Amino acid sequence: MSAPNSAARHAGYALTLVAVIGSGAGCAGHTGHETSPPDPRAAIPLNINNATRSDIVVYVEHDGQTSRINTVTAASNAQLLIPGWMLRSRTLRLVAHQIGIPGSFASDLLYVEPGRFIEWRVLPNVETSAASVY
Repeated sequence: MSAPNSAARHAGYALTLVAVIGSGAGCAGHTGHETSPPDPRAAIPLNINNATRSDIVVYVEHDGQTSRINTVTAASNAQLLIPGWMLRSRTLRLVAHQIGIPGSFASDLLYVEPGRFIEWRVLPNVETSAASVY
């Protein structure tokens, strides 16, 4: 009669071991710190590299309107913020107008999610300029 009890005991040990390992594996990646989602109303960083010989005035087309953001000096970099209220639809287009040169350049339509940022490189041939969301 000791053989069946021994087999049942070994099966009980095996199930206990599986339960302990399984419960530990579920917590292996948990650090105890919950990350909250980005605030949808937060400003979006805009990094501009103006590689032209002209100062540029930067506009944002958003939600059916155009808003002036700032001016970026020729051959310089600027870190700007696009206010969250401009991103209700989460889509926008950047527009650069070179001071003293007729016309302007607009980026493609960009979709920007909360917590992202935009890099925009404005080149001397503005038609080859590129904007990216990261």
